[in-house]
Amino acid sequence: MFSTFFGTELDVMKGIYAVITGDVVGSTLIKDDYRDILYNISFDIREFVDSGYRFEIYRGDSFQAITSNIQKSLITSLLLRAGFRSHAPENKPDNSWDIRLAIGLGKINQNYDEEVSLGSMNGEAFQLSGRAIDDMKEEKERLRIVTSNDQLNTFFKSILPLLDDMVGGWSYAQSRAVYTHLLRPTLTQSEIGKEIRTSQRSVSKILDASRIELMKPFINHYEQLLLWNLNK
Repeated sequence: MFSTFFGTELDVMKGIYAVITGDVVGSTLIKDDYRDILYNISFDIREFVDSGYRFEIYRGDSFQAITSNIQKSLITSLLLRAGFRSHAPENKPDNSWDIRLAIGLGKINQNYDEEVSLGSMNGEAFQLSGRAIDDMKEEKERLRIVTSNDQLNTFFKSILPLLDDMVGGWSYAQSRAVYTHLLRPTLTQSEIGKEIRTSQRSVSKILDASRIELMKPFINHYEQLLLWNLNK
């Protein structure tokens, strides 16, 4: 029976970290302060999902995050994208606001120290994430997960384009609802409606249209995949 992000949290794997490297797509076209938006999303993630999550912005529109709770790395990435897209101007029909994310899963070269900036850290997880984000700039994909396990990488490469396509189709309203739902999964649809100022019926329709329920089996299975393939 698979563990889920709605249930008991899996034990953190020792020595393996998730490094998330990202950048803002089309940042020069965004007039609002997207840096504050990203920091606020990260504050939410630390409060509700992963207290050990660290986040830094560097090189203008690029950023990086790290956590030892690698099972939460996929949820964290979905929250980053949903949260960012939920701040797009409502009148933009294509909801062009988005971010590109590469998750690198592996070891780091030094003892983890929260006082050390992410920019000065290195190791396998950083290298995998950094190389992936550079490769993605030549492609249309917005999410990639890479490890040192070739079999796992092949699986992610086959399934993530579908997940990526679903997320890329989220509207402003869908992004807001999904963000609240994933961030605080115990909230009812009525409570989500109060958070985003709409009715329970609208929330139900919006979440159905987002296809988030179709994503949950993979999100849940992701945690077990990491345990089976990386915790050896």
